[in-house]
Amino acid sequence: MRTVTLLIFACLLTALETSGQELNRAGRASSSRRTRSRAEHPAEFPGGSDELGKYLAKRLRYPASLQRAGIYPLPITVSFTVAETGAIENVEILKLNETEFKRLQPYLIKVVSVVEKMPLWKPATIGQMAVSSRHIIPVTISVQ
Repeated sequence: MRTVTLLIFACLLTALETSGQELNRAGRASSSRRTRSRAEHPAEFPGGSDELGKYLAKRLRYPASLQRAGIYPLPITVSFTVAETGAIENVEILKLNETEFKRLQPYLIKVVSVVEKMPLWKPATIGQMAVSSRHIIPVTISVQ
């Protein structure tokens, strides 16, 4: 029987978003969303990127049903936001065409679920302020 090895690469930090308040012309505070290119301290999975890899490898298995059907995995890119609270939001699968998406749907549903259920991260910061940050995790599965 073939075994599935999950290779997780380190998180790649992409655009950072900050959430804060600005004073409008009337002098009242108003909510705004700004995009920053960098944070002083990026968001971090509890224990770092090695622990993130272990977390995902422990929870993600390529479905045997897809293996039996001769459907082999493709590299998957997962994008998500680490909110100011450290919670995971806006999980998306990137860079798959419609045919690939339909073919891998049972597995993709599992990937999104596992990412959504990750424990709270240490949020990114600018100064002393926690900010939202967008992350991309490339997930490569090899069937041996």
